[in-house]
Amino acid sequence: MKRIPLLSLLLCWNLLQGQDLYFNQYLKSAVHTNPAFCGSATGEDGRAAGRLTSLYRNQWGRDAAYRSTFFSFDQRINGQAGALGGYVIHDAAGPTGYRGTQINAVYSYNLPLNHRNQTLQFGFTTGYRSQGIALARLRFEDQIDYTKGVVRPSAEPLRVDQVENIDLGAGVALFTEKFQVGLAMHNITRPLFDYTGILDNRIPRRYTLHGGYNLRLPTADRRDYAACRFKAVAVRQGPFSQFNASTEFVRNGFGFSLGYRRNWYRISQADAIILHAQAAHKEYVFFYSFENTVSSLRNSIPATHEIGLQIRFRPIRYSPRAEGPGMFE
Repeated sequence: MKRIPLLSLLLCWNLLQGQDLYFNQYLKSAVHTNPAFCGSATGEDGRAAGRLTSLYRNQWGRDAAYRSTFFSFDQRINGQAGALGGYVIHDAAGPTGYRGTQINAVYSYNLPLNHRNQTLQFGFTTGYRSQGIALARLRFEDQIDYTKGVVRPSAEPLRVDQVENIDLGAGVALFTEKFQVGLAMHNITRPLFDYTGILDNRIPRRYTLHGGYNLRLPTADRRDYAACRFKAVAVRQGPFSQFNASTEFVRNGFGFSLGYRRNWYRISQADAIILHAQAAHKEYVFFYSFENTVSSLRNSIPATHEIGLQIRFRPIRYSPRAEGPGMFE
């Protein structure tokens, strides 16, 4: 009998599937969404700027659900057409002690078009990815004495509790001050994550298509800035897909948006309503989003929260060279 729990675990493991972490605020986590966005930030003066971003996501609003932390940095290389950056993601979830860490370096190349009114960027990312579970927290049938509880060690032969791999991604983006559109592919090598030694459990490639339009609005004072922004992103990974769309109103340093998420090819299957707000002061940008589940899962996973801070700064060696338009976020 003691082999039955392991057999059940392996059978289920082969059927279970998941997808990569994805943020509602996908343009705030730009270098994770598409490596071609590396170096696309601008400062208050409209010139190229460095960018530091931190973002925290509590998925489903439950203590045992996914809790994700994101840090990134990117900036143009002084006097060059390239940009360098990197990001770190840490995940924690569930009673099994799941932990995941991803550390990526990012490079992009900037190709100005049409006298620098348009910019085409190509990006590439490579990094280290580790994920696993705490085997000590798992319970098998041979550990249980039905009068005393869990009192024995298990003989189940799980091979490892942590798996490590190298991961690759690439992307391209075209943007101006008015619009942006891009395509990215992650998990190019389909890294293998198998804790048993007998499964071909490879991560599916993730494809991301995104776009947006920035409509500048007239203001009484020319020093004021107001705009209406339309954004959309579609993600496909294995059998999973999602489509996020939002409309945002921005005035000076403040912004508010309303969006929704659904399965991208089933219009009737709305999944969540998303509210987003941000406030900027000089080089600091604070942002928060609230995701309210509207699907049949709303009673179990009612809400998700994301909160973050972005700091933009002028590189230590500031190049007088014109850098081309930056991407609006």
